[in-house]
Amino acid sequence: TTAPVEWLVVAPIVAPSQELGCIFVTAFGVPDELLIEGLASLSTDLALALDAAALTEQIHRQRSQRRFQALVENSTDLVVVFDADTVPTFASPSAERKLGPTTQGTRIIDLVEPADRSTLRSLIDTAQYAPGAVGPAEVRFTDESGKTLWLEVVLTDLTEESEVGGIVLNGHDLTSRKELEESLRHQALHDSLTGLANRFLFQQRVNHAIVRRATLQDVVGVLYFDLDDFKTVNESLGHPLGDKLLKLVAERLAGALHSADTAARLG
Repeated sequence: TTAPVEWLVVAPIVAPSQELGCIFVTAFGVPDELLIEGLASLSTDLALALDAAALTEQIHRQRSQRRFQALVENSTDLVVVFDADTVPTFASPSAERKLGPTTQGTRIIDLVEPADRSTLRSLIDTAQYAPGAVGPAEVRFTDESGKTLWLEVVLTDLTEESEVGGIVLNGHDLTSRKELEESLRHQALHDSLTGLANRFLFQQRVNHAIVRRATLQDVVGVLYFDLDDFKTVNESLGHPLGDKLLKLVAERLAGALHSADTAARLG
């Protein structure tokens, strides 16, 4: 309408903790008291409803924060937030348990084994320009005792997030799996009793030596020997002592060889 506004009724919406706004009503005549009282009642009800909604949202947020904190504190995966110089600003309890208190104040890049530092640095550089998570990649870390820790890491750059303010590293521990793989690989290539190479690994080493000889004109030698009267040892003194004899011979043989030579148990 183009008619002039004669009256403006303002009803503030005031919650117990803050002023949330106002209700504005224009009138072209003198507003009666019933309208004014109704607006006052409406603003009060609206203020209470908005304040209750804000309180409910705050409770949900606190619950979510407590739930997230509980998940982080009890998770076996590592969470580390670090700055541009890879100095941690936050480390989850699992990171402290696995890498030690050195995660506080020590650059993350310095906890990585030298051979894998370029891998982590490449992930960091990519994360700073790529949206979302970058990875996964397998990186070896060294804990405070010097033990190698295999981690599958994923990086996300949340530097612009005010509540994070850094690059987030999520790491899943692969150490047990790697140790099992190495154990299975060793068992597949070595004699279970003496620890010497088995027949399969011996054949591989011989083939490699023959190829190397063709290139470098080296001499290849194979020495095969047996233990005299070993059957008598087993029958008279028992198999446990026979096994002990085999282990002792294997240790002495391995200790007498050059590092480029291979001792194997074929039978």
